[in-house]
Amino acid sequence: MAHAYRASLVVGLLGLGCSAEPAQSTPDARPEVSTDAAADTRMDTGTDTGPEPPPPAAHPGALAVTPDGRLAFAADPSTDQVLVVDLVAREARTPLVLGAPSTEGGRYDPTVAPRAVSLDPDGAVGWVACERSGEVVRFAVSDRRVLGRRRVCAGAVSVLAHRGGAVVACGAEARVLSVDAALMETGSVPVPDGPRALARSADGSTLAVTQLRGPTVTLLDLDPLRVRASLALPEVAPRGHPALAHGAPRGAFDAVWRPNTRALWVPHTLFATDTAAPALSFETTLFPAVAILGEARPTLSTDARLQGVDGAFRHVLSGARALAFTPDGALAVLVGHNSENALCLDGATGDERGFVEDLGALLDGVALTDGGTRAWVWARGSGWLQALRVRPDGALELDRGPVPVRATDPMPAALREGQWVFHTANDRYQQFPITVNHWIACESCHLDEGTSAVTLRLPQGPRDVPSLHGGVDGFLLRTATRERVQDFWRTINDEQGGTFRPDDVILGPLLVRLEEYVTLAIPAPPAPPVDPSLTARGRALFEDPSVGCAGCHPGPRGTDSGDGNPSRSLAGTVLLHDVGTCVLDGPWPDRPHADSTRRARSGCAFDTPALVGLASSAPYLHDGSAPTLRELLTTRNVGDRHGRTAHLTAEDIDALVAHLRAR
Repeated sequence: MAHAYRASLVVGLLGLGCSAEPAQSTPDARPEVSTDAAADTRMDTGTDTGPEPPPPAAHPGALAVTPDGRLAFAADPSTDQVLVVDLVAREARTPLVLGAPSTEGGRYDPTVAPRAVSLDPDGAVGWVACERSGEVVRFAVSDRRVLGRRRVCAGAVSVLAHRGGAVVACGAEARVLSVDAALMETGSVPVPDGPRALARSADGSTLAVTQLRGPTVTLLDLDPLRVRASLALPEVAPRGHPALAHGAPRGAFDAVWRPNTRALWVPHTLFATDTAAPALSFETTLFPAVAILGEARPTLSTDARLQGVDGAFRHVLSGARALAFTPDGALAVLVGHNSENALCLDGATGDERGFVEDLGALLDGVALTDGGTRAWVWARGSGWLQALRVRPDGALELDRGPVPVRATDPMPAALREGQWVFHTANDRYQQFPITVNHWIACESCHLDEGTSAVTLRLPQGPRDVPSLHGGVDGFLLRTATRERVQDFWRTINDEQGGTFRPDDVILGPLLVRLEEYVTLAIPAPPAPPVDPSLTARGRALFEDPSVGCAGCHPGPRGTDSGDGNPSRSLAGTVLLHDVGTCVLDGPWPDRPHADSTRRARSGCAFDTPALVGLASSAPYLHDGSAPTLRELLTTRNVGDRHGRTAHLTAEDIDALVAHLRAR
């Protein structure tokens, strides 16, 4: 059945392709992605031209293991530490402490947030990418002594050791840069917005860079650093039933070259934006997937429980987060961040060979040791490593109990529990029925606690998934139909397949924890660098009454939601605006509806969104119809309905965009 499934997936796939021209990226612009199937992907690797022997194929991630398999290093962004584990003794060692979370104003915000670890080929020196501080840290593996530490860019989300230096993915700057051993920049290239995972080819010549909230994988030459090609992750067309895997690719947190082949495996999620409410549900909206680039093979995925239909994955794995191959490429272990389980896939066919569940909360990384016979899974939310036996036939088995690696946790227990509620899709915990069949968590749509950059068809009309970075302000949803985060039990029940009851003695407190976490512990994203003089000019225009932006976007958060109604009671005054962006025609227009108290709402009156983290929350407007801030201020501001910008010059618009990106 799996072979028939994969054959059916070929129909409707976008052609795997690339452009021979370097990808161009400017602030608030999205590079085009080629889908020319005839284009040369150049993913095959030739001979190394450098004087040094080529490094092994590598991809950094939240978990790194020394070449001898003795020590593991786990990035723990919520505690500002890299945790260290002796895998032989199965004991925690002294962590690499890089900072301390801030608790100012009652919030809990990491100040450093290490995201990825990479080790030199000999295992003597390690590198850490720190998202919040923008630093790269170079350290001695033997004693965790810091050898160098420097801020290199905004939002350093991944780092890969390479030829005595490193390559860094800068998530907030839409670029990849290289640094030497002294952490001085030696090269830089633009890539599409939101770069995330890095993967180096076996000969050390090619680097693949994924895009977290888009479909692009960029190929770079490493020596010197330059863009070679731009690939599109395949979109899977509808296949006759909404529960059959299909949709647009998002959430490419990892990428790995399969050993001894030209194939790049990219775990991600398919978002089926064609399914409309009320049919929109946990089994028709999100599908785990692995795209295989460089070979003429369709996307691997799962299907819902339709009789006689199976995908390559027999079990649902929600939030495909990290993947690792056995040295011969025969098997691959894929972990689900949200579903808290793991699959073992056949490297040749892609079919599921093994499955194991209940591995811990927030699975972030996986690494194989002992010749590929043992897999170590990093459960960040639980603070432990779980070992798995990988059998020759692909069967997965728990290898003893978990190894605790976080001695103390600076995150308050209530916030840690709220974090788990937000990220988990493990329905086996019967006291917490947030979903069914391990399918959807809150984080599934709010990727990395931000946005998935997709627009869903809800009863009220088309709705872009908003970012939650920096917390929430005022009323909730685009037309202020909910008062508090706790009201999202309705979304859990209607769309995620859950059975939440806010008045339940067990479930009610979990909703409180969820609200506390979303409100107090999701940090604002790092802002990209901008020209200070241009930003100052943009701020002046923003606050100019003749332009009018600050009228609806006052204060540090930039919203008038809840003005005159600080308790956010839906029974009181709710300030909404018709700003000319209402969708009036087409297959899915905005519609009149009711709030959660059954009070009527116009289909065209909208709540004012906050302006925190705008640079990382594209697209914009309630229906995602403005791909960039520039379009938001120009082509999508017909009649000057949300700010009077028609009279502004191109230079003025540049300044306004710079100010908004810096917020």
